[in-house]
Amino acid sequence: MDLTYSAEHQAFRREVLVFLEAHHHAAPKGGGAAQRPSAEAVAWQKLLIAHGYAARTIPGDPGQLESRFLALAELMRTETAGDGRIMDNPILRDRLLRLQAELAAMKFNGLRVLSASANGGDAGLARLIVKLQACELAHQISALAIDALGELGVLYESSPHLRAHGGWQQAYMFQLGLIIGGGTAQIQKNIIAERGLGMPREPKLATDWGRL
Repeated sequence: MDLTYSAEHQAFRREVLVFLEAHHHAAPKGGGAAQRPSAEAVAWQKLLIAHGYAARTIPGDPGQLESRFLALAELMRTETAGDGRIMDNPILRDRLLRLQAELAAMKFNGLRVLSASANGGDAGLARLIVKLQACELAHQISALAIDALGELGVLYESSPHLRAHGGWQQAYMFQLGLIIGGGTAQIQKNIIAERGLGMPREPKLATDWGRL
């Protein structure tokens, strides 16, 4: 195995070392998952982007969800139910259109958060809804796929009639776990209400020996 660096790789390493030598004093100190990035962290992120060492990304990853949505739309166009396409079912088509609207709203909200971060501001409520919005929308896309497939939507493992190798069923269960993991949807809604809308904290259950 050849572990030597190419001339291009060596030049890139020297470029990075020169950058770090010149700007290491601007790197943010400490760590932790702060709810709001410090001005120091925002300035460092801007510096990395300006020099090509980091890329701007939209929170919530709407690109991945858009790919899933397009796959769902294609599924509904090609699969049939009875004498017609699934897409011709007005109830399922209406659900698909609502998901498309929610996906667009999520993308524009992510751009708002990204713009605020790039300008050193705080997106406030827009930032707080990203996780809840992304997790629930992903789950709703998979749920519609399973509903649209009808009886085929409950198949798993090695059935000859399985669609997409069971990817929709696996995604449905995995995304349900994401809604629960890292803070359930209910906890996320509490955070949005208390920190974003300024509503009073949820009351604690009182007991004979104190409050839980």
